[in-house]
Amino acid sequence: MSVFSQKKTTIRHLLETLRQFPANMQWHYRAESLVIEGEDAASKLIAAYQRGVRNFDGSVFPDNSDFYDQTLFGISLAKGRLKQAWFCSGSFRGGCFADAFLERASFDDSDCRDVDFSRADLTGAEFQGTNLRGAKFINAQLQGAYFDRADLVGADLTGANMQDAKMIDVRLVRSDPEFVEL
Repeated sequence: MSVFSQKKTTIRHLLETLRQFPANMQWHYRAESLVIEGEDAASKLIAAYQRGVRNFDGSVFPDNSDFYDQTLFGISLAKGRLKQAWFCSGSFRGGCFADAFLERASFDDSDCRDVDFSRADLTGAEFQGTNLRGAKFINAQLQGAYFDRADLVGADLTGANMQDAKMIDVRLVRSDPEFVEL
């Protein structure tokens, strides 16, 4: 059997296999999105997250919303308003807070590995004992933010405004602070 005949047989076999799949079979990804507002917004978010919703972009939470000790992997709160929110002792690994308003929010003792904080307003935010490995703070507003024992290894601080930010015993190894405004 020639090489050309072998290739024709392989292609013919592949086409026959594909024909055996049901014609109405559809492959798609459905990302449910939910915008939450109101006094009980935090409890609504947690309930929806437990049902599988991960996208809460544009949600508005009352000041001091409490997400203490919550595990919310991959959550998206982009463009959300979360002033003075408590994210302490939680896990938000792989989440997205891009363009969010997080003024004076607290992420103390939280797992924020690979979280996207790009363009977020984190003025006066606290990151004490926070794991921020691989986090993105591209063009974030971090004026007056407080980093104490935070792990920023591999974090991207490009264009971040860190004027008056405090960094105490912070791990910055492998971070690229080349374009950080101090």
